[in-house]
Amino acid sequence: MRKPVASVLAFIFVAFAASGFTACEPKNVTVTIRTFELAVVAPVVIKNGDTLESLATPIADDPNFTFETWYDGNWNTFDVGKLVTKSITLYAGWRHSDFYVRPQRTYSDDWFFIVYDVYDKTKTSYAIPAHARAKWLDSNLDECVNLKSLVIPDNITEISGTFQGCSSLESVTLPKGITEIPSFSGCVKLDNVVIPDGVTHIGGGGFRDCSDLRSISLPNGLTTIYNNAFYNCAKLDLVLPPALESVGEKAFYGCTSLVYVSLPASVKSVGYRAFSSPYVNIAAPSSAGLIEFAEYAFDFGVLAEITVADSATKDAYAAGALSMYADKIRVR
Repeated sequence: MRKPVASVLAFIFVAFAASGFTACEPKNVTVTIRTFELAVVAPVVIKNGDTLESLATPIADDPNFTFETWYDGNWNTFDVGKLVTKSITLYAGWRHSDFYVRPQRTYSDDWFFIVYDVYDKTKTSYAIPAHARAKWLDSNLDECVNLKSLVIPDNITEISGTFQGCSSLESVTLPKGITEIPSFSGCVKLDNVVIPDGVTHIGGGGFRDCSDLRSISLPNGLTTIYNNAFYNCAKLDLVLPPALESVGEKAFYGCTSLVYVSLPASVKSVGYRAFSSPYVNIAAPSSAGLIEFAEYAFDFGVLAEITVADSATKDAYAAGALSMYADKIRVR
């Protein structure tokens, strides 16, 4: 006679219980909290499948920062009360008196910190606090016509956005770790700029129409100056760096105070109307390779003299890329 199914199941359960079997309980999951070192919040441990009922609102040690909201690992806002089925990390978003501090993802999916969205454009100065632990400054400070000074701390390694049209900007301190320069075009009162050592190029129009710019310190490792980079910087005088390889179209056009230009031996190409200088020196002899000059690389009506290393170099340029300036080429 067959035993009832219920009796069989009861027997199996008793047998498992006798062998030490117990029903599976939900595992614990951990909610790790990151606050960009502005505050300390302990991790939260809950059961897998439970809701995160509450989180203490972090209070920053610096009174200039107030808590904004929580973000998850995909930069989505996280609402307390959600079901949690795995260990997660939450990131605090902060609001400063001048800007926000929020998480952002790098291309390698590692987290770093972002300071961005300066929403008060009426101020005369902005100094991003170094302890914000930010790596990326996303600026919307363009056309801040009252901005007079700008200090960006060395913890910032990347800057997006521009500062163009800040017509009252007189001084700027750039962080040492950046490799690209944002645009300062139209900053007509900017007088002097030091470009950090890690920067390898000046972008197109980067300092265009900075009519008061008198000096700029270019790093030795700079290789490229793009089109219109210093267009119409009438008071600018500078020395081109030793690693420079390319000068774009009209890069120094209208730089009437740049009377003497020495092209270092590293230069490979010079674009259309790159210079408005009367005196140009070409450092390298032709045996090191000729520079590729665009037609009208120099302002024909202004150029007085091009000096070169030797007669062979003079003949090579006079018969080729600089033929229109042949009568102005001299051996130094």
